[in-house]
Amino acid sequence: IAQDDMREVLTGCLLEIGGGDVTMVALDGYRLALRREEIELFRADLEDLGISMEELVSSSPRHAATRKACRRACRHMLLNRALLDKARSGRGPVKELSEALGVSAKTFERHRKYLVGCAIALAGEYRCITEYILSREGEA
Repeated sequence: IAQDDMREVLTGCLLEIGGGDVTMVALDGYRLALRREEIELFRADLEDLGISMEELVSSSPRHAATRKACRRACRHMLLNRALLDKARSGRGPVKELSEALGVSAKTFERHRKYLVGCAIALAGEYRCITEYILSREGEA
């Protein structure tokens, strides 16, 4: 197990959702981290908004273009406090994002729960979940 906390290269991630449990495992080449507490706190925040982890997964974008649009939407929300607050309330700023980014409102509505979940994770104290989300940025 590495003692170097400055190493920021994430070499592997595993996120498993099933049977009422969520498990996240991360590997940086030296250390293996298993996070359950953070995920349970995240789950509680989502449930406060009426979103289950299963709904979050099922509303995740499947197509590369949609994933790219949703990543842009998340970045846009993080730069605009009013949109972020609306997303964190569970409503999801679908119309505002659609107008600002030139993406169909239908696309964002279909992935509203995913966008809300990402906004909560990226704006909150969820370091491991944020690292996981950002590590996926390079993917199509």
